Amino acid sequence: LTTLHVTQSRSEVLKFNSPIKRVSVADPNILDVIPLDPEQFILNGKARGATTLLLWDKNGQEGEILVRVDAQNEELKDLVKQIDPQQ
Repeated sequence: LTTLHVTQSRSEVLKFNSPIKRVSVADPNILDVIPLDPEQFILNGKARGATTLLLWDKNGQEGEILVRVDAQNEELKDLVKQIDPQQ
């Protein structure tokens, strides 16, 4: 299982070597997928968490990607300061 990391409130381009016919996101509250063309998609991290992205090629073969949406750096810095104010 492939894992991708996307930052919350950021976009990443996902490229494939062959056309993708269909995609499905398990939790659209975490990730938004926008097709640019059959071989390129924009992944927008909406909320922290993890979701599964399922993909089917033109032959119906399925692929699965685990997408983890991580906090922005500013949020991580705030969390670290809450745990250890000396940081």
